[in-house]
Amino acid sequence: MSVAESRKKRNIESSLLRFVNTNFSVPNSLTNNVNLRDRTFDVSKMDYWVYIDFLNDGAGKKSFTLVQFTIFSRVGGRQSGGDRYGDKLSELAELLHNAMHVDSIQIYDYSTKTSPTVIANAKIIVRNSNGKMREPDESTELEPDANGVLSIAITYRLEHIGDLSRAVAYYD
Repeated sequence: MSVAESRKKRNIESSLLRFVNTNFSVPNSLTNNVNLRDRTFDVSKMDYWVYIDFLNDGAGKKSFTLVQFTIFSRVGGRQSGGDRYGDKLSELAELLHNAMHVDSIQIYDYSTKTSPTVIANAKIIVRNSNGKMREPDESTELEPDANGVLSIAITYRLEHIGDLSRAVAYYD
């Protein structure tokens, strides 16, 4: 397998999504109400959900990738009575932080139709713009919207370990 496979945007993004789906441990009391989905998913009957947005895709290209997780909590929720004081929103933000507080995230090859395969020695790391490992770049609590939905946006900066060496060339 070529080094280029570990640098492809699709492989990096899909590997991160796989990692988050596996490691973002949601408590049993919230599991029926939390969905980790993209913006095409209908959240109208949900109390808690997370959107993931890739803001740029520089990892693997001698730069970094910014990924933003926006966690939403509906006040007076439909299924659980809601999140009146924002406690569940804070709890989910902490659980996401715990999931992302790792040394590295394995990159997989998603180029085949069968299950993805591990790319040896290909990983991404979480390192914020101040150089702190395993920490978010930014965390911002947003104002409630007109429907009483609370949210917090947490941005992580991801780097491909191959980009940390000057000797590694960029592959497209």
